[in-house]
Amino acid sequence: MTTLTARAITPAAQAWLAAARPARVLGVFERTCNLVDEAGAVLTLAGPGVGLTPFGLAVQGETRPFHALTAHSPVRIAGGALTIGPLSVTAAGAATWDPRPDWAGVRAALAARPDRLDRARALAFAIGRPGSLLEIMGSPPLGEGRGGGLVHGLRARSLEAALAGAHALAGLGGGLTPAGDDFIVGALLAAWAGLWGGGAEALAGPIAEAAAPRTTTLSGAYLRAAAQGACAEHWHQVFAALAVDDDVLLEAALRRLLAVGHTSGADALAGFLMARVEVIP
Repeated sequence: MTTLTARAITPAAQAWLAAARPARVLGVFERTCNLVDEAGAVLTLAGPGVGLTPFGLAVQGETRPFHALTAHSPVRIAGGALTIGPLSVTAAGAATWDPRPDWAGVRAALAARPDRLDRARALAFAIGRPGSLLEIMGSPPLGEGRGGGLVHGLRARSLEAALAGAHALAGLGGGLTPAGDDFIVGALLAAWAGLWGGGAEALAGPIAEAAAPRTTTLSGAYLRAAAQGACAEHWHQVFAALAVDDDVLLEAALRRLLAVGHTSGADALAGFLMARVEVIP
């Protein structure tokens, strides 16, 4: 039995372990492992160098901590201890990490320097790989059929329009987190950042609940987290970089976000930055 020690843990992960419901492996890679319990709650374990998710815990030590696991590895939770196949994970002493940014600070910073969003967009175009939803921002105005429905609904604070747009995007694309869902996540974070105007974050919960059943379990977890204003560690770094006049810092933060998945980070960034794009009703 190999023991892994958690260095950081989110409140959602703490609640997941405390609930101790029967669970299984949802997906496993060398540096990450996703678990899901019988209630549908997700826990992501991240190895060194992998950013925390809103429902994750980060382990220290080996660079490929989950290489010995398979989709069929048994999962057991007892007394706060987690066992997955040949691995034992202890969270005792792990620092608690809050996945909710200081949204008041983010809103104030972006209101004072909206040009930083335009700079982020320019940098993302320059350094992002082709094939992501960032490309739909390249020739505005944006039509309703390419995410514009959700954008219009959020900007107008119209729940009906936003839900219709979310239905069109949910589950669109392949992979663990389809591109359409990633776009919605970014748009919901933009609501918390105040980019759609005051009060748009009130639409986030209904949008996430409408989209989550139409997509993968993991993607649904990200949608519901974003609706609560919670996001992955890479986003926190982007928000911190947007708050200061430092393009080197901003580019580094964007590179880390854009490196998530094949295009997942870029697709989510497109949803976030779409608040700066004109939409044809």
